[in-house]
Amino acid sequence: MKILLLQLEFSRWNTARPWSYPMNFGIAKTLRDNGHETFTIPVIPDQNVEFQMSWLGRARELCHGMKFDQVWVWLLHYPYTQEILEWINRLAPIRIGVLVESMQYDEDDYLRSPTLRNRPGIIRQQVQSLTHVLASDENDIESIISWGYRQAMWWPCGVPERVIVPFQHLVEHPKAVFHGTLYDKRETYLSQHRLQEFLTFPTSDMCRNEFHQLFDEIQIDMESTLKSGQFVNAQDLQRFVMMLDQVRHGEFRKWMEHLQSWAVIVNLPSYAKFYGGRVFEGLAVGRPVISWDIPNHPKNNALFQDGEDILLFPKDDSDGLANHIDRLLTDSNFAKHLVLNAQRKLCEFHTIEKRVRDVLQWVQSGVQPSYDARSENQGFSLKARETAVGWHSTTRGLSLLSDPQREKPIETLQKVKIGRA
Repeated sequence: MKILLLQLEFSRWNTARPWSYPMNFGIAKTLRDNGHETFTIPVIPDQNVEFQMSWLGRARELCHGMKFDQVWVWLLHYPYTQEILEWINRLAPIRIGVLVESMQYDEDDYLRSPTLRNRPGIIRQQVQSLTHVLASDENDIESIISWGYRQAMWWPCGVPERVIVPFQHLVEHPKAVFHGTLYDKRETYLSQHRLQEFLTFPTSDMCRNEFHQLFDEIQIDMESTLKSGQFVNAQDLQRFVMMLDQVRHGEFRKWMEHLQSWAVIVNLPSYAKFYGGRVFEGLAVGRPVISWDIPNHPKNNALFQDGEDILLFPKDDSDGLANHIDRLLTDSNFAKHLVLNAQRKLCEFHTIEKRVRDVLQWVQSGVQPSYDARSENQGFSLKARETAVGWHSTTRGLSLLSDPQREKPIETLQKVKIGRA
C-alpha cells in the first residue's frame, strides 16, 4: 500500500521534546518495514498555514498525481482548515485519525487550563473527514462513536521492539527520576521533603544532546527556504523528512541511554489520562516504573498489573509514592521481578510493531485487538540483547553521528539548497 502520513511535528525542540519518536517516525518506520510505501508531510502547528509558509500549505502541489490507499492524520494540535479537511476527504478510501491526547478532563484541569474545554469541538471537526479513529484514552472512544463514527479503536502507546533490553542491577544514578513539565501537583510532589531524598527532576542541561541543536538548525533552515518562495518539490520534502527522521532517531537513542541511567522511572499525574511514552520506555530500558493510579480508566490500568508489573499510587498520596521508591531502591530483586513481568507483556502486546499490525488488521477485518489475553506461546526472549550498549552499537543507522558514511543533516540540506540555486 501507499500511505500518506500527515505527521505531527514542531518547529523547535523546546516544544517538540514531549512528542516521542515511537508515536511519529516510529510508526512510519514500522509501516515501511511491513512493505508499505510512505509519503510524509510534517504538520507543524506553529507554522503559518498559508500556501508559501508550510509544508501542508503546499501539500496539494507536492502530492499532485499521487494516489494513496490510506491517509494517517495526527489530530488536535494542528489547525486544519475546512479546505484542507475537504482535500483529505478526497485523498484515499481509508483515512485514519491518530489522537494521542485526552479529550475529557477533571474540573481542576479545566481551572488550570480553560482551553482544554475546546478540545472535543476541535477533534469533532477534524474527524469529519476520516473513516477510522485511533485514541489513546479509552474513555474517548464512546464520545467519538456517539458522533456517528463507529470505527474508533483504543490505541495505547508503545515502543519499538528493538529497544527492549534486560534489567541491570548497577545504575549510574541510584535514585528515582521524573521527566516532564512541572505544573500543579507535580511541583507539590517534588517539594515534599521525604520525596526530595528519593526523587529527581533533571535539569534541561542533564538531558541535552547534540541532536537538539541539529533539530532546530534543520527547521530554521527549511523555514527560511519556504518563506523565500523558492520552488520546493516532493523530493526536497522527503529529503527534509529523512533528516528529521535521522535526528529524531538519534535523539531517541540518547534519550533511552539517559533513561536507563536511573534506578526507577516515575510517572506523575498529568493531563493525559493514559500511560504516556515514559511508562513504556522506562520498562523497555529495564527499569521499574511507578505510576499514578489513573481514576476511571480500568483498561489502561490493566495493561500492567499493580504489584506484579508496575507499582501504582493514588493521585494525592505522596507518602505512598515515597514508600514505593524506597522499596525499589532497597530491594533490587523485587525491582527485577517487576521489570521481567512487565517486559513479558511489553514484548507481547505493547510494541509499535504490534500496534501498527493491529491497526491494519482492524481496518481490514473490523476486529479490535486484545491487550491483555495471554497467547499460547509463553516464551520470552530479549533477543540476546545483553545491554543497552549492545543494542545501540548493533542497530545501524540509529545515530547520525555514529556512521561516518552518513551525511549530517545540515550538510545534506546545504546540498539541496545549492542544487536549487
